[in-house]
Amino acid sequence: MGFKTLKLISEGGGTGTGEGDMLKSVYDTNEDGKVDAAEYADTAGSADTAGSATTADSATTAGTITDQGDAATKDVGTGENDVAAGNHTHSGVYTTPTDIAAQTFTAANLTNPFSASTPVVPRRVGDTAINLTSLEIWVANAVTEATTSWEVAAQGPYGGTIVTDVHAMTKSGFYSALNTASNVPNTDENFLLVYVNSNLSNTSGVLTAYGLTSGKIYQQKKASSTWGAWSTGVTAAEVGFLSGVSSAIQTQLNAKAADSAVVHKTGAETIDGAKTLSSAPVLSYSTASRLPVLDTNKNLVASSVSATEAGYLSGVSGAIQTQLDTKAAKLLVKNQQTGTTYTLVAADDGKEVVCTNASAISVTVNTGLFADGNGVAVRQGGAGQVTLVAGSGFTLTTSSTLKTRAAGSVLFIDFASATAAFVDGDRASS
Repeated sequence: MGFKTLKLISEGGGTGTGEGDMLKSVYDTNEDGKVDAAEYADTAGSADTAGSATTADSATTAGTITDQGDAATKDVGTGENDVAAGNHTHSGVYTTPTDIAAQTFTAANLTNPFSASTPVVPRRVGDTAINLTSLEIWVANAVTEATTSWEVAAQGPYGGTIVTDVHAMTKSGFYSALNTASNVPNTDENFLLVYVNSNLSNTSGVLTAYGLTSGKIYQQKKASSTWGAWSTGVTAAEVGFLSGVSSAIQTQLNAKAADSAVVHKTGAETIDGAKTLSSAPVLSYSTASRLPVLDTNKNLVASSVSATEAGYLSGVSGAIQTQLDTKAAKLLVKNQQTGTTYTLVAADDGKEVVCTNASAISVTVNTGLFADGNGVAVRQGGAGQVTLVAGSGFTLTTSSTLKTRAAGSVLFIDFASATAAFVDGDRASS
């Protein structure tokens, strides 16, 4: 921002001849030994143009003050308590502090910073103009007395210079960009930008964008004057997950097994290859000590077979049912008879008839009740001997008698047809 040259003001007359009463009480009102106008020069900021006006107690040393406007050098009086008449005139604008504050410009001297048809005219140096569309701030600056300009001091809506293209920055710093700016991470929000150059040629750098709606942080790098892609935005909460990380995350991840290579506690999954268990697995069956089986959903469940029952399979050399089908039925069902007579019935097939009476007992076999392949056992269960008797039309064939020998003896009747059977067993000799 330019500054005007300071010039002392003649209060004694308007002709510049210096006439008038130059009293100390008038020009050194605070009685500090300095002319009041000289004190103005001390605060003007360009004291190097004041020549040799350096005496503190009085203005007795002749000196000059250069007027930047007309480049004229004028004498200062030599009186101890007053300022002598000078041989000088004044031109340009008087630049006391009051004059600087009152300096104004005209529209003709100012280029409008915006696209509106009517220029924005400041009243004095330092006045500002605001573009309500882009929220940019502009400051009026005096270059010379006759020429003024706008000095861009554009501030974005969230701090930092506002830009319309986030790739256009050439200096490190803070910037702002609206969602309409070029090359922003997305067009849904406005951004606060931090750009850091890595060299003076601006061929590489890092740009960080903070989304002011989503709260996400984006980053983009430039190398050899070429911008890379924006990184995926992360929230502050996601960044917070870095708390507690003690070393490079990728290095730690690379040292871990892939999820597909491990067995999980829950969920359905396929396990490939042989797996060795260091200890017995624990299965959550509903009933203990039961053989596990697969249900219709292919889940392991407990069966009704106990571990003891499953142990009976030990030593089986072939299909159990096949072996059972080739075996004859064992006479395990008993028909207890306590009388001295009994006639066999069809239901006695495959049974053992036990006769327990102490007296002699007769058991009759009639026709039409049994067929080839049927069989009945008759046991003497007491003291009375048991004798088999063939009914009308039925034939019993034996190699000895049809009588039991003693208590405990058994006679086996093997039917050949509905009317004939063979008798064998522990028989009496006569």
